[in-house]
Amino acid sequence: MDSQIKSITARLQEIVQKKNYLDLRENVSGGELKSKSLKRLPSTSLVDLSYVCGRDNDKEEILKFLFSDQGCDEYGIGVALMMSAFPSYHLKVLSFDDSLSLFAKHALGRPNFNDLPDLLEEYNKIFPDFEKARHISFTRRTYEVLQRFKDLGKLKRLRTFIALRLYSSPWGAYCYLSNNVLHEALLKLKHLRVLSLSGYCITELPNSIGDLKQLRYLNFSQTKIKRLPESVSNLINLQTLKLYGCRKLKKLPQGTAILINLCHLDITDTDNLNEMPSWMGNLTGLQKLSKFIVGKKEGCGIEELKGLKNLQGRLSIMDLHNVIDARRAAHANLRGKHNLEELELRWSESDLKGEVIKHHIPVLNSLQPHANLKELKISFYGGTEFPSWVGHPSFSEIVHLELSCCSKCIELPPLGRLPSLRDLFIQGLDAVKTVGPGFYGVGSSVKPFQSLKTLKFEDMREWESWWSSAGVDEEEFPSLSELTLWNCPMLRGKLPSCLPSCVKITIAKCPMLVDSDEKLPVLRELKLEECDELTLIYMFHNASPTTLKICSMSKLTCLMGHFLQSMGALKVPILSDFHNLTSLWQKGTGLENFEHPQLVSLTEIGMPSTHKSSKLSGCEHLPIHKVRMPLSLEDLCIESCPNLVSIPEAGLLSSLRHLVLRDCEALRSLPDGMSNCPLEDLEIEECPLLKCFPGEMLPATLKSLKIRYCTNLMSLPEGLMHKENGPGTPCHFEHLEIIGCPSLKSFPDGKLPTRLKTLKIWDCSQLKPLKEEMLHGDMSLQYLAISDCDALSSFPECLSSFMHLTEINLSNCSALKMIFPGVGLSLANLRTLTIYNCENLKSLPNEMQKLTSLQELTICSCPALESFPNGDMPPNLTSLEIWDCDGIDGCLSNWNLQSLACLRDFSIAGQCFVDTVSFPDEKCVLPTTLTSIWIGRLPKLETLSMQLRSLAYLEELEIVDCPKLKSLPRECLPPALGRFSIRNCQLMTKRCSKGKGVYWPLISHIPCVEIIDGNDM
Repeated sequence: MDSQIKSITARLQEIVQKKNYLDLRENVSGGELKSKSLKRLPSTSLVDLSYVCGRDNDKEEILKFLFSDQGCDEYGIGVALMMSAFPSYHLKVLSFDDSLSLFAKHALGRPNFNDLPDLLEEYNKIFPDFEKARHISFTRRTYEVLQRFKDLGKLKRLRTFIALRLYSSPWGAYCYLSNNVLHEALLKLKHLRVLSLSGYCITELPNSIGDLKQLRYLNFSQTKIKRLPESVSNLINLQTLKLYGCRKLKKLPQGTAILINLCHLDITDTDNLNEMPSWMGNLTGLQKLSKFIVGKKEGCGIEELKGLKNLQGRLSIMDLHNVIDARRAAHANLRGKHNLEELELRWSESDLKGEVIKHHIPVLNSLQPHANLKELKISFYGGTEFPSWVGHPSFSEIVHLELSCCSKCIELPPLGRLPSLRDLFIQGLDAVKTVGPGFYGVGSSVKPFQSLKTLKFEDMREWESWWSSAGVDEEEFPSLSELTLWNCPMLRGKLPSCLPSCVKITIAKCPMLVDSDEKLPVLRELKLEECDELTLIYMFHNASPTTLKICSMSKLTCLMGHFLQSMGALKVPILSDFHNLTSLWQKGTGLENFEHPQLVSLTEIGMPSTHKSSKLSGCEHLPIHKVRMPLSLEDLCIESCPNLVSIPEAGLLSSLRHLVLRDCEALRSLPDGMSNCPLEDLEIEECPLLKCFPGEMLPATLKSLKIRYCTNLMSLPEGLMHKENGPGTPCHFEHLEIIGCPSLKSFPDGKLPTRLKTLKIWDCSQLKPLKEEMLHGDMSLQYLAISDCDALSSFPECLSSFMHLTEINLSNCSALKMIFPGVGLSLANLRTLTIYNCENLKSLPNEMQKLTSLQELTICSCPALESFPNGDMPPNLTSLEIWDCDGIDGCLSNWNLQSLACLRDFSIAGQCFVDTVSFPDEKCVLPTTLTSIWIGRLPKLETLSMQLRSLAYLEELEIVDCPKLKSLPRECLPPALGRFSIRNCQLMTKRCSKGKGVYWPLISHIPCVEIIDGNDM
């Protein structure tokens, strides 16, 4: 016994030391650490949090799953990481993360994960009792193959098996798990208590999962499971079953009711689940039931909730239209469930299409919850009124309440009497015509809506008046900060008279709401849409918002001067879709920023002298001749003004830094004096009449120039280029982009700026090739992209030695025949080379093997290409893609691919591989580092080679448009393959069909199998 204590003590000291290295924290309670008692805890999901070490996120995730080990005679410490068959390249990628590097350095004694064999050997030294491990958590991968879990069966004492996310993924982004992991590896773990495989694309579970009788916690959330096998009802020790986000789940096991130890059943966001198992009331220990669907069958009625006295948290009761007898609703005894905090009561939308449903009122009355409730939502209720408990002041804990689509109700309940109510949403109560004293709870001693902060009325189609008078305290909404009225077409009269705390008001589609004299002392944001213009005037008479958005006010024809004078505080004003606005303001007053006003005349614009940003958009009828801008203006955007001829003289814009001119069809010239601006970014797009720039210098501060789709532009600004003995070029210039300028023929004389990093030229068919004298060796050019430039036939030789160049992208250059002809390459930092659809390209650069930094090489649709650098490939390629290059040698054995020791992605397609019958051919040796292979349009391909089996890291294999492919040799697929996709290969479609095809047994273990016929594409 003494030796065991010493051993455990030594290991604890080692863990504490590593914990300090890894900067992990200990939970502290009351300022001191609690002592850990050597007392066996009962089997439960509750864990002592007082002495658990770990980073907060991981710790909280794992603590959800931990259960004590009942029936175990030994104490021990088990730590395990799933390292089996972990590809070294994955570890290498992960080692770039600082935290993982720190872990590798201090926990494993090495700075990275590159040397896998040594790592496993050292891992066995650190954890000699690996087979005694009880708890395993691991990060999910996109494709989980059986090989990763091949040693799982050795862990006879394993209690916990948890898949964790390495990073947050968007909804619907699944990982894929091999069926064999579920059907073979996991089912050997007879002592497993915790199993969590959420987020995998699992569609079905094996019946044998019912053999894991020790399971306490089962999590298949966010999977594609349609139904659970009936054998799940054999898991009599199960305490937690999580299925949230299983949107394809249609049915739970009928035997669910015999899981008498079940405490948590989470079926949130299971939209296709339309019935509950019978006799759920037998689960008397149930604490969490996220949803209960009322059925008509025996054992599925609402009275099943009667015995579930321990329910807590959130409960949604759906399909209440199946409850006809209020006495059955009373048997649910919601009033006795004092731990419920959130309750949703939902009837059927289809029931509301007929007459008033009288029995809804007594049913809802019988569903009164306990007064501890904090959130309440009632939807599709068909009664004409709400029972007295809705809005009763005894519900002093309610903070959030929603009444939705209760279209038969003619009066709102007295919600003003709820003292803690913060958020109130009322939507779709079409029969309500008046919001009156009953809504406030007049006559009650409670001050109405004393805590309300958010109030929203939406889709109240018959609502006519909002009652407010001296009968109610002057400040009936003393704490309200946000008010929304949306689609209340009949509402007229006044809003509440005093909203002392309101900072945001949104009124939309309320065309009859005119008179409004409310006091809005702190209003900051006002949004009005499809409203009467008087609403706007009244609002501004009593408020000074800083953010204004006005949209689609059809009757607004003029903004008067006295109105505009009150807009001086605006920082973000936006006006849009004013088809009848003919006069914006009088001379001497102004609006800083407006969008989409359909102005007819505007002779002078005046803006506040301190304004920094302005946007003028959608002025289709506005011929601006003279625009007066403030000297403080820093950002100016003018777009969709088809009659704009010119803009203000740039010399008057002494603070302008960013200028955008977009979709101005009549714009013919840019302002003089631009060199006097501190301009940093100039963007001009879709200005077809613009032909040239002013003949002077560009601002010395200019960093970026983007010109797009100016079809008549014939020249670039002279100041763009550097000339000897000439005026200076912009010394900070870094980005030049020219797209869709077919009339542009040449660059100005001189050299491009030294600091230029990005040069992008697309769709300039007449532009002459880059000249040698335009470029110089000390340029900082990093990215070069040229597309649709028909005059480009070759590259200047000096480009071949640009030390900073990292990416070259060439496409649709029909005259291009050679790249860097006759010279060697010294592009030491080039990482990406892409050539697409250059139909006359005959040769690639010489000495490509010198491109030691090149990682991605893509050559597509270059039919005239005669040679390929076979044995002279760039040695460090990670991605090689060759498509539709009909003239090159398609014999892969001549490509010396085995020399590419870093290649991960390999893709080929087209007629140059027309003689390929087997992939790869007998003499071709593929790099063992490959993780992805894509092959397509190989007309004679008949079979896959056994050599694929040697690709230990291959994860994805996709075959497209190979009509003669018919053979899949046994065991030709590598063990790590996670995705096998065959598209439009007619002979293979039936042979690989699930459960029926002759090849299905060979591929069924692969986590992701996609067999798609051409008719399904």
